[in-house]
Amino acid sequence: MRINPLKIVLLYFLISLCWILLGSVVVDMLHSWLPFSKDKLEVIKGVLFISLTALLLYFAINRQGEAADRLRKSEHEKLQQLYDTEKELNQSLKENQKLAEVIDRIHNMVVITDTYGRVSWVNQTFINFTGYQLEDIQGKTTDLLHGPETDKKLQHKIMGVLETSHHGVFEVLNYTRSGTKYWVEMTISGIYNEQNELIRYISIQNVITERKLSEAKLQQQNRILRKMSWTNSHAIRKPVASIISLVELSKQMSDPDELNAIHGLIGICAAELDEITREVSKMMSDSILKE
Repeated sequence: MRINPLKIVLLYFLISLCWILLGSVVVDMLHSWLPFSKDKLEVIKGVLFISLTALLLYFAINRQGEAADRLRKSEHEKLQQLYDTEKELNQSLKENQKLAEVIDRIHNMVVITDTYGRVSWVNQTFINFTGYQLEDIQGKTTDLLHGPETDKKLQHKIMGVLETSHHGVFEVLNYTRSGTKYWVEMTISGIYNEQNELIRYISIQNVITERKLSEAKLQQQNRILRKMSWTNSHAIRKPVASIISLVELSKQMSDPDELNAIHGLIGICAAELDEITREVSKMMSDSILKE
């Protein structure tokens, strides 16, 4: 505790004033009680005053020294804390810089957001692939990457999953800055502080455009195969069955007119069968051309 110098001065002034005003009265009283002359008592009074003043000065200086020591100790502790904090921050910055350098070297796109989905950092792969610089997207959500064919409910779905589990894998159709469509598989995980509190999300994004195109082609081929299967089992079977029946029937006939009629019906069924096979061939050709 620091002593106020003004208080010391006032205390010394009051003691001195009381000593001056009451000193003579005290000397007269002592002279009447003790076998000492007034001169000796005056000397004793002076010595006592000097001693009292010295004690007061010693007390004040000692307290001031203790206060100065405590202040120096407190300042030293604060400086040590600042040094330790600065050291920890520098170490953390070095570690974060190393981590950022490692993330920058990987081929996957990496996006770090706050808990509300606002972008705070992206790696160089993301910048190179999408054409967006960090300053273009920082503070914004990844809705900036969405386009006409992106699922409008996807962002709401993602945030709903993350609110409950803080982790999820999603497939998203995004657009580059130039408008090129691309599919990504996003693996999103939470980032926690030392108190295990969620502070950020990190999204590792893998481009899966070729896989999605292959899946779309496969689905198209499956649709064509299902249609061809139905055609084979229904449309083709009808004229073929009719032709077989007419041939068997013609074996039992000998009348030329009846045989001509049967041959005419067989020709109609054959033409129908030919039309069906042409449609199947066209479906197969269209499928090959789309690939």
